[in-house]
Amino acid sequence: MKAMDQGTMEGFLAAAGLDEEPLGMFYSDQKPEKGFSPKPGVLPSAEAEVRGAVDWGSLFADFSCVMGNIWRARRQKTAAYFSSGQFGCLGGAFYLGYLKPQLNFIAHYVSSGIPNQLEGEHYLESPAVTRNFFETIDPRPAPAAFCIFKPVSQFQRN
Repeated sequence: MKAMDQGTMEGFLAAAGLDEEPLGMFYSDQKPEKGFSPKPGVLPSAEAEVRGAVDWGSLFADFSCVMGNIWRARRQKTAAYFSSGQFGCLGGAFYLGYLKPQLNFIAHYVSSGIPNQLEGEHYLESPAVTRNFFETIDPRPAPAAFCIFKPVSQFQRN
């Protein structure tokens, strides 16, 4: 197997009308040798949230936006990778398939917030609507340990 050569990539970019190489995404049980990833952390569960056993301060202290990591990888032409132990943010963990069901706290955070405690983002009108959204979207569970985004020229071909 060998990586796509640069001449092939230039032809692809021209044919697609792109001015920079796109990233591809895949799941693997093998961690990339290099790239960007959020700091390790403990992914909370809905059960831990109900028990009051989530360390919110630690969770938000290590916040790292999934899209920010992908942006950095794109700019530096390397990989961005995520796992259940390196998820960056609870939204990213949910959409990448590492967290289900989504936490009740996030249903409040994405919508109206929590009076006198947390300003909401107001993306959706209420926690109930947000919970329904999370149930409707229903991302598949991650099929492997790592979710990896990297330049398509770095993929192997047969």
